[in-house]
Amino acid sequence: LTPIMLHVDNVSLDGVIGHQNLGDYLNGDAKTILWDVDAEERIPHFVELDMKHEDDERRALILRPVRPITWGHQVVVGMRGLVDRDGIEIEASSVFQDYRDGTNQSGQVQTGRQQVFESVVFPQLEQAGFPRDDLQLAWDFTVASKQGTTGKLVWMRDDALMRHENGETSYEITEVIEDPADEHEGIAKQIIGTMTVPYYTEDPSPGSLLARDTDGHPMYVGSREIEFMMIIPETVWTSSDSHPILQYGHGLLGSHDEVLNEDVIDVANAYGAVVLGTDWSGLCSKDLNSVSSMIVNEIDRFAIVPERSQQGFIEALMALKIAQDHIVADPNLIKPSGESAIDSSEAVFYGNSMGAIFGVPYTAMNPSFERVVLGVPGSTFSLLLPRSLNFGSFYGLLQNLYPDQLETAFWLGAMQTLWDSAEPSGYMDSMALDPLPDTSPKNVLLQAGIGDAQVHTLGAHILLRGMGGGLLANPTRPVWGLDELEDGASGIGLTEWDYGMTEPVENIPPIREQNIDVHRSVRDEYIAQQQLVHFLETGEMFDFCEGPCVSEFGFYTE
Repeated sequence: LTPIMLHVDNVSLDGVIGHQNLGDYLNGDAKTILWDVDAEERIPHFVELDMKHEDDERRALILRPVRPITWGHQVVVGMRGLVDRDGIEIEASSVFQDYRDGTNQSGQVQTGRQQVFESVVFPQLEQAGFPRDDLQLAWDFTVASKQGTTGKLVWMRDDALMRHENGETSYEITEVIEDPADEHEGIAKQIIGTMTVPYYTEDPSPGSLLARDTDGHPMYVGSREIEFMMIIPETVWTSSDSHPILQYGHGLLGSHDEVLNEDVIDVANAYGAVVLGTDWSGLCSKDLNSVSSMIVNEIDRFAIVPERSQQGFIEALMALKIAQDHIVADPNLIKPSGESAIDSSEAVFYGNSMGAIFGVPYTAMNPSFERVVLGVPGSTFSLLLPRSLNFGSFYGLLQNLYPDQLETAFWLGAMQTLWDSAEPSGYMDSMALDPLPDTSPKNVLLQAGIGDAQVHTLGAHILLRGMGGGLLANPTRPVWGLDELEDGASGIGLTEWDYGMTEPVENIPPIREQNIDVHRSVRDEYIAQQQLVHFLETGEMFDFCEGPCVSEFGFYTE
Protein backbone atom coordinates (compact mmCIF):
# COMPACT_ATOMS: atom_id res chain seq x y z
CA LEU A 1 0.00 0.00 0.00
CA THR A 2 2.99 2.33 -0.37
CA PRO A 3 1.82 5.30 -2.47
CA ILE A 4 2.92 5.59 -6.10
CA MET A 5 4.32 9.11 -6.40
CA LEU A 6 5.65 11.43 -9.09
CA HIS A 7 5.84 15.10 -10.01
CA VAL A 8 4.19 16.53 -13.12
CA ASP A 9 4.51 20.26 -13.70
CA ASN A 10 1.23 22.16 -13.44
CA VAL A 11 -0.85 18.96 -13.62
CA SER A 12 -4.64 19.05 -13.23
CA LEU A 13 -6.84 16.36 -11.69
CA ASP A 14 -9.39 16.86 -14.44
CA GLY A 15 -10.84 13.49 -15.41
CA VAL A 16 -8.74 11.33 -13.08
CA ILE A 17 -10.06 8.66 -10.70
CA GLY A 18 -10.97 10.12 -7.30
CA HIS A 19 -11.93 8.33 -4.11
CA GLN A 20 -15.52 9.40 -4.75
CA ASN A 21 -15.63 7.45 -8.07
CA LEU A 22 -13.39 4.45 -7.44
CA GLY A 23 -15.30 2.23 -9.86
CA ASP A 24 -13.93 4.32 -12.74
CA TYR A 25 -10.60 2.48 -12.50
CA LEU A 26 -12.15 -0.11 -14.85
CA ASN A 27 -13.25 2.45 -17.45
CA GLY A 28 -11.83 2.12 -20.94
CA ASP A 29 -10.87 5.80 -20.97
CA ALA A 30 -9.22 5.86 -17.50
CA LYS A 31 -6.20 8.13 -17.42
CA THR A 32 -4.19 6.05 -14.97
CA ILE A 33 -3.74 2.34 -14.49
CA LEU A 34 -2.12 0.04 -11.97
CA TRP A 35 -1.87 -3.32 -13.72
CA ASP A 36 -1.16 -6.52 -11.81
CA VAL A 37 1.05 -8.44 -14.22
CA ASP A 38 0.70 -11.77 -12.40
CA ALA A 39 -3.08 -11.61 -11.93
CA GLU A 40 -3.65 -9.84 -15.26
CA GLU A 41 -6.09 -7.36 -13.77
CA ARG A 42 -6.42 -3.69 -12.93
CA ILE A 43 -5.83 -2.58 -9.35
CA PRO A 44 -8.41 -0.17 -7.86
CA HIS A 45 -6.87 3.16 -6.90
CA PHE A 46 -7.44 6.89 -6.81
CA VAL A 47 -5.33 9.88 -7.75
CA GLU A 48 -4.71 13.01 -5.72
CA LEU A 49 -2.34 15.95 -5.36
CA ASP A 50 -0.49 16.72 -2.15
CA MET A 51 -2.51 19.63 -0.76
CA LYS A 52 -0.66 20.04 2.54
CA HIS A 53 1.05 23.23 1.39
CA GLU A 54 0.49 26.29 -0.80
CA ASP A 55 3.10 25.82 -3.54
CA ASP A 56 1.18 24.75 -6.66
CA GLU A 57 4.41 24.13 -8.55
CA ARG A 58 5.73 21.52 -6.11
CA ARG A 59 2.76 19.26 -5.52
CA ALA A 60 3.35 15.52 -5.65
CA LEU A 61 0.92 13.53 -7.78
CA ILE A 62 -0.08 10.43 -5.81
CA LEU A 63 -1.75 7.18 -6.87
CA ARG A 64 -3.15 5.30 -3.88
CA PRO A 65 -4.28 1.67 -4.06
CA VAL A 66 -7.50 1.19 -2.12
CA ARG A 67 -6.87 -2.43 -1.22
CA PRO A 68 -3.53 -4.17 -0.74
CA ILE A 69 -1.69 -5.30 -3.86
CA THR A 70 -0.93 -9.02 -3.77
CA TRP A 71 2.34 -10.00 -2.09
CA GLY A 72 5.24 -10.48 -4.52
CA HIS A 73 3.35 -9.42 -7.63
CA GLN A 74 4.81 -7.25 -10.36
CA VAL A 75 2.85 -4.09 -11.13
CA VAL A 76 2.97 -1.80 -14.16
CA VAL A 77 1.95 1.87 -13.86
CA GLY A 78 0.66 3.72 -16.89
CA MET A 79 -0.56 7.29 -17.51
CA ARG A 80 -2.19 8.96 -20.47
CA GLY A 81 -4.32 12.00 -21.22
CA LEU A 82 -3.20 14.03 -18.21
CA VAL A 83 -3.67 17.76 -18.78
CA ASP A 84 -2.31 20.88 -17.14
CA ARG A 85 -4.39 23.51 -15.38
CA ASP A 86 -5.03 25.20 -18.74
CA GLY A 87 -6.48 21.99 -20.16
CA ILE A 88 -3.51 21.32 -22.46
CA GLU A 89 -2.33 17.71 -22.65
CA ILE A 90 1.02 17.22 -20.96
CA GLU A 91 3.86 16.05 -23.16
CA ALA A 92 5.94 13.05 -22.16
CA SER A 93 9.51 13.73 -21.10
CA SER A 94 12.19 13.38 -23.78
CA VAL A 95 13.69 10.34 -22.05
CA PHE A 96 10.38 8.49 -21.80
CA GLN A 97 9.60 9.36 -25.40
CA ASP A 98 12.84 7.60 -26.36
CA TYR A 99 11.86 4.45 -24.47
CA ARG A 100 8.33 4.57 -25.85
CA ASP A 101 9.28 5.34 -29.45
CA GLY A 102 12.45 3.22 -29.69
CA THR A 103 14.77 6.19 -30.17
CA ASN A 104 17.64 7.66 -28.17
CA GLN A 105 17.65 11.34 -28.94
CA SER A 106 18.19 12.15 -25.27
CA GLY A 107 21.23 9.89 -25.10
CA GLN A 108 19.95 8.48 -21.78
CA VAL A 109 18.35 5.20 -22.84
CA GLN A 110 19.80 2.21 -20.97
CA THR A 111 19.74 -1.14 -22.72
CA GLY A 112 18.66 -3.16 -19.70
CA ARG A 113 15.84 -0.81 -18.90
CA GLN A 114 14.72 -0.73 -22.54
CA GLN A 115 14.48 -4.54 -22.45
CA VAL A 116 12.11 -4.34 -19.44
CA PHE A 117 9.96 -1.81 -21.28
CA GLU A 118 9.83 -3.96 -24.40
CA SER A 119 9.28 -7.32 -22.68
CA VAL A 120 7.00 -6.30 -19.80
CA VAL A 121 5.83 -2.71 -19.48
CA PHE A 122 4.57 -1.90 -22.97
CA PRO A 123 3.10 -5.36 -23.81
CA GLN A 124 1.29 -5.53 -20.47
CA LEU A 125 -0.19 -2.07 -20.88
CA GLU A 126 -1.29 -2.91 -24.43
CA GLN A 127 -3.05 -5.97 -23.03
CA ALA A 128 -4.72 -3.77 -20.40
CA GLY A 129 -6.04 -1.35 -23.01
CA PHE A 130 -3.37 1.34 -22.71
CA PRO A 131 -1.76 1.61 -26.19
CA ARG A 132 1.93 2.42 -26.19
CA ASP A 133 1.56 5.54 -28.34
CA ASP A 134 -0.86 7.11 -25.83
CA LEU A 135 1.46 6.85 -22.84
CA GLN A 136 2.86 9.90 -21.09
CA LEU A 137 4.75 7.82 -18.54
CA ALA A 138 5.02 4.19 -17.48
CA TRP A 139 7.15 2.04 -15.20
CA ASP A 140 7.03 -1.13 -13.14
CA PHE A 141 7.74 -2.28 -9.59
CA THR A 142 7.50 -5.45 -7.51
CA VAL A 143 5.57 -5.73 -4.24
CA ALA A 144 7.34 -6.99 -1.12
CA SER A 145 6.86 -10.56 0.07
CA LYS A 146 4.70 -11.44 3.06
CA GLN A 147 7.60 -13.24 4.72
CA GLY A 148 9.85 -10.22 4.22
CA THR A 149 7.31 -7.90 5.82
CA THR A 150 5.93 -10.01 8.67
CA GLY A 151 8.66 -12.59 9.24
CA LYS A 152 10.70 -10.64 11.80
CA LEU A 153 7.72 -10.09 14.08
CA VAL A 154 6.62 -13.72 13.82
CA TRP A 155 10.13 -14.93 14.70
CA MET A 156 10.28 -12.62 17.73
CA ARG A 157 6.83 -13.81 18.80
CA ASP A 158 7.89 -17.44 18.69
CA ASP A 159 11.15 -16.76 20.50
CA ALA A 160 9.40 -14.74 23.22
CA LEU A 161 6.74 -17.41 23.74
CA MET A 162 9.48 -20.03 24.10
CA ARG A 163 11.27 -17.90 26.69
CA HIS A 164 8.01 -17.37 28.56
CA GLU A 165 7.43 -21.14 28.66
CA ASN A 166 11.01 -21.57 29.93
CA GLY A 167 10.28 -19.29 32.87
CA GLU A 168 12.23 -16.25 31.68
CA THR A 169 9.37 -13.81 32.33
CA SER A 170 8.12 -12.53 35.67
CA TYR A 171 5.98 -9.85 37.30
CA GLU A 172 5.78 -7.75 40.44
CA ILE A 173 2.70 -5.94 41.75
CA THR A 174 3.83 -2.64 43.20
CA GLU A 175 0.50 -1.07 44.18
CA VAL A 176 -3.08 -2.16 44.71
CA ILE A 177 -5.79 0.48 45.02
CA GLU A 178 -8.99 -0.88 46.54
CA ASP A 179 -12.32 0.56 45.42
CA PRO A 180 -11.03 3.82 43.83
CA ALA A 181 -14.66 4.83 43.19
CA ASP A 182 -14.21 8.48 44.16
CA GLU A 183 -12.09 9.05 41.07
CA HIS A 184 -13.01 6.10 38.87
CA GLU A 185 -16.53 4.88 39.41
CA GLY A 186 -17.12 1.24 38.53
CA ILE A 187 -13.67 -0.06 39.54
CA ALA A 188 -13.27 -2.51 42.43
CA LYS A 189 -9.48 -2.84 42.19
CA GLN A 190 -6.70 -1.06 40.34
CA ILE A 191 -3.50 -3.12 40.16
CA ILE A 192 -0.20 -1.53 39.14
CA GLY A 193 3.06 -3.33 38.57
CA THR A 194 6.00 -4.26 36.41
CA MET A 195 6.82 -7.23 34.22
CA THR A 196 10.15 -8.59 33.02
CA VAL A 197 9.95 -9.56 29.35
CA PRO A 198 12.34 -10.30 26.44
CA TYR A 199 13.52 -7.48 24.23
CA TYR A 200 14.97 -7.49 20.72
CA THR A 201 16.14 -3.92 20.21
CA GLU A 202 19.70 -2.65 20.39
CA ASP A 203 18.80 -0.87 23.60
CA PRO A 204 15.65 -1.13 25.75
CA SER A 205 15.14 2.64 25.74
CA PRO A 206 13.18 4.72 23.18
CA GLY A 207 14.85 5.45 19.86
CA SER A 208 16.28 1.98 19.31
CA LEU A 209 16.33 -0.17 16.20
CA LEU A 210 15.95 -3.93 16.21
CA ALA A 211 19.13 -5.78 17.09
CA ARG A 212 20.35 -7.91 14.17
CA ASP A 213 22.80 -10.74 13.71
CA THR A 214 25.34 -10.90 10.88
CA ASP A 215 22.63 -12.09 8.49
CA GLY A 216 20.38 -9.16 9.32
CA HIS A 217 17.99 -11.35 11.29
CA PRO A 218 16.46 -10.00 14.53
CA MET A 219 18.03 -11.36 17.68
CA TYR A 220 17.25 -11.66 21.36
CA VAL A 221 19.23 -9.20 23.49
CA GLY A 222 18.02 -9.63 27.05
CA SER A 223 15.19 -8.86 29.45
CA ARG A 224 13.65 -5.51 30.23
CA GLU A 225 11.10 -4.22 32.69
CA ILE A 226 7.79 -2.76 31.52
CA GLU A 227 4.87 -1.22 33.39
CA PHE A 228 1.37 -2.63 33.39
CA MET A 229 -2.01 -1.79 34.88
CA MET A 230 -4.99 -4.03 35.50
CA ILE A 231 -8.53 -2.95 36.30
CA ILE A 232 -11.03 -5.25 37.99
CA PRO A 233 -14.54 -3.84 37.46
CA GLU A 234 -17.16 -4.06 40.20
CA THR A 235 -19.28 -6.47 38.15
CA VAL A 236 -16.35 -8.87 37.96
CA TRP A 237 -15.32 -8.60 41.60
CA THR A 238 -18.81 -9.18 42.99
CA SER A 239 -19.61 -12.16 40.76
CA SER A 240 -18.81 -15.76 41.65
CA ASP A 241 -17.23 -16.63 38.28
CA SER A 242 -13.93 -15.96 36.59
CA HIS A 243 -13.93 -13.56 33.64
CA PRO A 244 -12.04 -12.94 30.38
CA ILE A 245 -9.13 -10.55 30.02
CA LEU A 246 -9.86 -7.52 27.88
CA GLN A 247 -6.53 -6.19 26.64
CA TYR A 248 -6.81 -2.52 25.78
CA GLY A 249 -4.73 -0.62 23.22
CA HIS A 250 -4.14 3.08 23.98
CA GLY A 251 -4.03 6.01 21.55
CA LEU A 252 -1.21 7.91 19.86
CA LEU A 253 1.62 8.83 22.26
CA GLY A 254 -0.54 7.71 25.18
CA SER A 255 0.12 5.16 27.90
CA HIS A 256 -1.26 2.13 29.70
CA ASP A 257 -3.22 4.29 32.16
CA GLU A 258 -5.84 4.90 29.45
CA VAL A 259 -7.47 1.76 30.87
CA LEU A 260 -8.87 4.22 33.42
CA ASN A 261 -10.90 6.04 30.74
CA GLU A 262 -14.60 6.12 31.53
CA ASP A 263 -15.62 4.45 28.27
CA VAL A 264 -13.21 1.56 28.89
CA ILE A 265 -14.53 1.05 32.42
CA ASP A 266 -18.12 1.14 31.15
CA VAL A 267 -17.37 -1.55 28.55
CA ALA A 268 -15.47 -3.68 31.08
CA ASN A 269 -18.38 -3.58 33.55
CA ALA A 270 -20.98 -4.29 30.88
CA TYR A 271 -19.01 -7.15 29.33
CA GLY A 272 -17.55 -8.44 32.58
CA ALA A 273 -13.79 -8.50 31.96
CA VAL A 274 -10.52 -7.74 33.71
CA VAL A 275 -8.78 -4.97 31.76
CA LEU A 276 -5.05 -5.19 31.02
CA GLY A 277 -3.00 -2.28 29.69
CA THR A 278 0.64 -1.78 28.65
CA ASP A 279 2.39 0.94 26.66
CA TRP A 280 2.69 0.67 22.88
CA SER A 281 6.48 1.01 22.82
CA GLY A 282 7.31 2.84 19.60
CA LEU A 283 4.51 5.42 19.76
CA CYS A 284 3.73 5.83 23.45
CA SER A 285 4.30 8.91 25.62
CA LYS A 286 7.86 7.77 26.38
CA ASP A 287 8.69 7.88 22.65
CA LEU A 288 7.69 11.48 21.97
CA ASN A 289 11.15 13.01 22.42
CA SER A 290 13.00 10.35 20.42
CA VAL A 291 10.52 10.50 17.53
CA SER A 292 10.67 14.31 17.41
CA SER A 293 14.46 14.26 17.56
CA MET A 294 14.64 11.67 14.78
CA ILE A 295 12.47 13.80 12.47
CA VAL A 296 14.65 16.85 13.09
CA ASN A 297 18.09 15.27 13.15
CA GLU A 298 18.13 11.73 11.71
CA ILE A 299 15.20 11.02 9.46
CA ASP A 300 17.23 8.18 7.95
CA ARG A 301 16.60 6.44 11.29
CA PHE A 302 12.83 6.50 10.84
CA ALA A 303 12.87 2.72 11.25
CA ILE A 304 13.05 3.29 15.03
CA VAL A 305 9.27 3.83 14.90
CA PRO A 306 8.14 0.57 13.23
CA GLU A 307 10.94 -1.52 14.72
CA ARG A 308 10.43 -0.39 18.30
CA SER A 309 6.69 -0.78 17.69
CA GLN A 310 7.30 -4.45 16.91
CA GLN A 311 9.03 -4.68 20.28
CA GLY A 312 5.90 -3.08 21.76
CA PHE A 313 3.76 -5.86 20.28
CA ILE A 314 6.02 -8.45 21.90
CA GLU A 315 5.67 -6.67 25.24
CA ALA A 316 1.88 -6.66 24.95
CA LEU A 317 1.90 -10.36 24.08
CA MET A 318 4.11 -11.17 27.07
CA ALA A 319 1.89 -9.11 29.38
CA LEU A 320 -1.14 -11.12 28.28
CA LYS A 321 0.65 -14.44 28.73
CA ILE A 322 1.99 -13.46 32.17
CA ALA A 323 -1.50 -12.43 33.24
CA GLN A 324 -3.05 -15.66 31.94
CA ASP A 325 -0.38 -18.00 33.31
CA HIS A 326 0.82 -16.33 36.52
CA ILE A 327 -1.15 -13.31 37.73
CA VAL A 328 -4.29 -15.43 37.51
CA ALA A 329 -3.25 -17.10 40.78
CA ASP A 330 -2.00 -13.98 42.55
CA PRO A 331 -3.78 -13.38 45.90
CA ASN A 332 -4.74 -9.88 44.73
CA LEU A 333 -6.84 -11.49 41.97
CA ILE A 334 -8.67 -13.95 44.22
CA LYS A 335 -12.21 -12.71 44.83
CA PRO A 336 -14.35 -13.09 47.97
CA SER A 337 -15.97 -16.06 46.21
CA GLY A 338 -12.60 -17.84 46.21
CA GLU A 339 -12.35 -17.78 42.41
CA SER A 340 -9.74 -15.88 40.43
CA ALA A 341 -11.03 -12.80 38.68
CA ILE A 342 -9.33 -14.09 35.51
CA ASP A 343 -10.48 -16.89 33.27
CA SER A 344 -7.23 -17.73 31.49
CA SER A 345 -8.97 -19.55 28.68
CA GLU A 346 -10.50 -16.42 27.16
CA ALA A 347 -9.05 -13.09 26.06
CA VAL A 348 -10.36 -10.34 23.78
CA PHE A 349 -8.82 -7.17 22.40
CA TYR A 350 -10.24 -3.64 22.28
CA GLY A 351 -8.30 -0.64 20.97
CA ASN A 352 -9.13 2.91 19.97
CA SER A 353 -7.33 5.18 17.50
CA MET A 354 -3.65 4.18 17.55
CA GLY A 355 -4.75 1.25 19.70
CA ALA A 356 -6.99 0.10 16.84
CA ILE A 357 -4.31 0.73 14.20
CA PHE A 358 -1.64 -1.16 16.14
CA GLY A 359 -4.32 -3.64 17.14
CA VAL A 360 -4.26 -5.14 13.63
CA PRO A 361 -0.61 -6.33 13.53
CA TYR A 362 -0.71 -7.16 17.23
CA THR A 363 -3.82 -9.34 17.13
CA ALA A 364 -2.90 -10.80 13.73
CA MET A 365 0.23 -12.37 15.25
CA ASN A 366 -1.34 -13.22 18.63
CA PRO A 367 -2.80 -16.75 18.87
CA SER A 368 -4.86 -15.88 21.98
CA PHE A 369 -7.54 -13.72 20.35
CA GLU A 370 -10.64 -14.74 18.45
CA ARG A 371 -12.65 -11.50 18.87
CA VAL A 372 -11.24 -8.05 18.27
CA VAL A 373 -12.88 -4.60 18.42
CA LEU A 374 -11.20 -1.71 16.58
CA GLY A 375 -12.51 1.74 17.48
CA VAL A 376 -11.94 4.58 14.95
CA PRO A 377 -9.32 2.51 13.07
CA GLY A 378 -7.50 3.02 9.81
CA SER A 379 -4.60 2.33 7.48
CA THR A 380 -2.26 3.34 5.84
CA PHE A 381 -0.12 5.91 7.71
CA SER A 382 1.00 7.67 4.53
CA LEU A 383 -2.69 8.20 3.69
CA LEU A 384 -3.85 8.97 7.24
CA LEU A 385 -1.21 11.44 8.42
CA PRO A 386 -1.87 14.27 5.93
CA ARG A 387 -5.57 13.96 6.78
CA SER A 388 -5.06 14.04 10.55
CA LEU A 389 -5.03 16.97 12.96
CA ASN A 390 -2.66 14.90 15.13
CA PHE A 391 0.06 15.15 12.50
CA GLY A 392 0.15 18.94 12.33
CA SER A 393 3.16 19.53 14.60
CA PHE A 394 5.24 16.76 13.00
CA TYR A 395 4.36 18.01 9.53
CA GLY A 396 5.52 21.48 10.57
CA LEU A 397 8.89 20.01 11.53
CA LEU A 398 9.21 18.36 8.12
CA GLN A 399 8.23 21.57 6.31
CA ASN A 400 10.93 23.51 8.11
CA LEU A 401 13.55 20.87 7.38
CA TYR A 402 12.61 20.40 3.71
CA PRO A 403 11.44 23.70 2.21
CA ASP A 404 10.89 21.91 -1.11
CA GLN A 405 7.52 20.35 -0.40
CA LEU A 406 8.17 17.55 -2.87
CA GLU A 407 10.82 16.28 -0.49
CA THR A 408 8.35 16.27 2.40
CA ALA A 409 5.89 14.25 0.30
CA PHE A 410 8.67 11.87 -0.71
CA TRP A 411 9.69 11.18 2.89
CA LEU A 412 6.13 10.39 3.88
CA GLY A 413 5.78 7.99 0.97
CA ALA A 414 9.16 6.33 1.47
CA MET A 415 8.47 5.79 5.17
CA GLN A 416 5.46 3.62 4.32
CA THR A 417 7.55 0.73 3.04
CA LEU A 418 9.26 0.55 6.44
CA TRP A 419 6.03 1.11 8.33
CA ASP A 420 4.33 -1.88 6.66
CA SER A 421 6.11 -4.19 9.12
CA ALA A 422 4.30 -2.63 12.09
CA GLU A 423 0.95 -1.30 10.86
CA PRO A 424 -2.22 -2.73 9.28
CA SER A 425 -0.97 -2.45 5.68
CA GLY A 426 1.30 -5.44 6.28
CA TYR A 427 -1.19 -7.55 8.23
CA MET A 428 -4.72 -6.97 6.90
CA ASP A 429 -4.93 -10.28 5.09
CA SER A 430 -3.52 -12.08 8.15
CA MET A 431 -6.59 -11.25 10.23
CA ALA A 432 -8.76 -13.83 8.45
CA LEU A 433 -7.93 -14.37 4.76
CA ASP A 434 -4.42 -15.79 5.24
CA PRO A 435 -3.56 -16.08 8.95
CA LEU A 436 0.04 -16.01 10.11
CA PRO A 437 1.63 -19.29 11.29
CA ASP A 438 0.10 -20.74 14.46
CA THR A 439 -2.82 -18.31 14.50
CA SER A 440 -6.48 -18.64 13.55
CA PRO A 441 -8.87 -16.27 11.74
CA LYS A 442 -10.22 -13.37 13.82
CA ASN A 443 -13.73 -12.01 14.12
CA VAL A 444 -13.41 -8.23 14.01
CA LEU A 445 -15.85 -5.39 14.69
CA LEU A 446 -14.84 -1.95 13.43
CA GLN A 447 -16.55 1.24 14.61
CA ALA A 448 -15.78 4.54 12.86
CA GLY A 449 -17.21 8.04 12.48
CA ILE A 450 -17.73 10.07 9.31
CA GLY A 451 -15.76 13.30 9.51
CA ASP A 452 -13.17 11.97 11.97
CA ALA A 453 -10.44 14.62 12.03
CA GLN A 454 -7.78 12.30 13.44
CA VAL A 455 -8.21 8.95 11.65
CA HIS A 456 -9.92 9.42 8.29
CA THR A 457 -12.59 6.92 7.27
CA LEU A 458 -10.82 6.30 3.93
CA GLY A 459 -8.30 4.41 6.02
CA ALA A 460 -11.03 2.33 7.66
CA HIS A 461 -12.43 1.42 4.24
CA ILE A 462 -9.02 0.31 2.95
CA LEU A 463 -8.53 -1.71 6.13
CA LEU A 464 -11.90 -3.42 5.75
CA ARG A 465 -11.27 -4.32 2.10
CA GLY A 466 -7.87 -5.72 2.99
CA MET A 467 -9.36 -7.90 5.73
CA GLY A 468 -12.16 -9.18 3.50
CA GLY A 469 -14.93 -7.60 5.57
CA GLY A 470 -18.17 -5.79 4.85
CA LEU A 471 -20.54 -3.10 6.11
CA LEU A 472 -22.89 -3.99 8.94
CA ALA A 473 -26.60 -4.13 8.14
CA ASN A 474 -28.28 -0.77 7.36
CA PRO A 475 -25.05 1.14 6.69
CA THR A 476 -24.96 4.90 6.96
CA ARG A 477 -23.71 5.16 3.37
CA PRO A 478 -22.58 2.84 0.56
CA VAL A 479 -18.83 2.32 0.26
CA TRP A 480 -17.25 1.11 -2.95
CA GLY A 481 -16.05 -2.49 -2.84
CA LEU A 482 -17.79 -3.34 0.44
CA ASP A 483 -20.89 -5.53 0.58
CA GLU A 484 -23.61 -5.24 3.21
CA LEU A 485 -23.64 -8.00 5.83
CA GLU A 486 -26.77 -9.58 7.23
CA ASP A 487 -27.81 -8.59 10.74
CA GLY A 488 -26.25 -10.99 13.21
CA ALA A 489 -23.36 -11.92 10.92
CA SER A 490 -20.01 -13.07 12.23
CA GLY A 491 -16.66 -12.35 10.61
CA ILE A 492 -15.44 -8.82 9.96
CA GLY A 493 -17.73 -5.79 9.76
CA LEU A 494 -17.82 -1.99 10.03
CA THR A 495 -20.37 0.40 11.48
CA GLU A 496 -20.01 4.12 10.69
CA TRP A 497 -21.63 6.85 12.80
CA ASP A 498 -22.84 10.01 11.09
CA TYR A 499 -22.69 13.26 13.12
CA GLY A 500 -23.46 15.54 10.19
CA MET A 501 -19.79 16.30 9.57
CA THR A 502 -18.30 16.74 6.11
CA GLU A 503 -15.10 15.15 4.82
CA PRO A 504 -12.83 17.13 2.48
CA VAL A 505 -12.09 15.61 -0.90
CA GLU A 506 -8.44 16.68 -0.58
CA ASN A 507 -5.82 15.12 1.70
CA ILE A 508 -6.33 17.60 4.52
CA PRO A 509 -8.03 17.13 7.92
CA PRO A 510 -11.80 17.59 8.23
CA ILE A 511 -12.95 20.68 10.10
CA ARG A 512 -14.51 20.03 13.50
CA GLU A 513 -17.87 21.56 12.72
CA GLN A 514 -19.79 22.76 15.78
CA ASN A 515 -16.76 21.58 17.81
CA ILE A 516 -17.92 17.96 17.64
CA ASP A 517 -14.99 15.60 18.08
CA VAL A 518 -16.10 12.60 16.01
CA HIS A 519 -12.95 10.70 16.95
CA ARG A 520 -13.93 10.77 20.60
CA SER A 521 -17.68 10.54 20.16
CA VAL A 522 -17.95 7.06 18.65
CA ARG A 523 -16.50 5.22 21.67
CA ASP A 524 -18.78 7.17 24.02
CA GLU A 525 -21.97 6.21 22.15
CA TYR A 526 -24.05 4.01 24.42
CA ILE A 527 -25.33 2.11 21.39
CA ALA A 528 -21.75 1.57 20.17
CA GLN A 529 -20.86 0.12 23.56
CA GLN A 530 -23.91 -2.15 23.47
CA GLN A 531 -22.92 -3.31 20.02
CA LEU A 532 -19.34 -4.13 20.94
CA VAL A 533 -20.27 -5.85 24.22
CA HIS A 534 -22.75 -8.09 22.40
CA PHE A 535 -20.07 -8.86 19.80
CA LEU A 536 -17.50 -9.75 22.46
CA GLU A 537 -20.03 -12.01 24.18
CA THR A 538 -21.37 -13.81 21.11
CA GLY A 539 -19.29 -12.99 18.03
CA GLU A 540 -22.44 -11.60 16.39
CA MET A 541 -22.54 -8.18 14.73
CA PHE A 542 -25.91 -6.46 14.97
CA ASP A 543 -27.23 -3.07 13.90
CA PHE A 544 -28.06 -1.75 17.35
CA CYS A 545 -29.05 1.58 15.80
CA GLU A 546 -32.04 -0.15 14.14
CA GLY A 547 -31.19 1.68 10.96
CA PRO A 548 -28.31 3.92 9.85
CA CYS A 549 -26.28 5.13 12.84
CA VAL A 550 -27.06 8.85 12.75
CA SER A 551 -26.31 10.59 16.04
CA GLU A 552 -26.86 13.99 17.59
CA PHE A 553 -24.88 12.99 20.67
CA GLY A 554 -21.39 14.26 19.90
CA PHE A 555 -18.49 14.82 22.24
CA TYR A 556 -17.93 18.57 22.27
CA THR A 557 -14.50 20.12 22.57
CA GLU A 558 -13.35 23.71 22.87
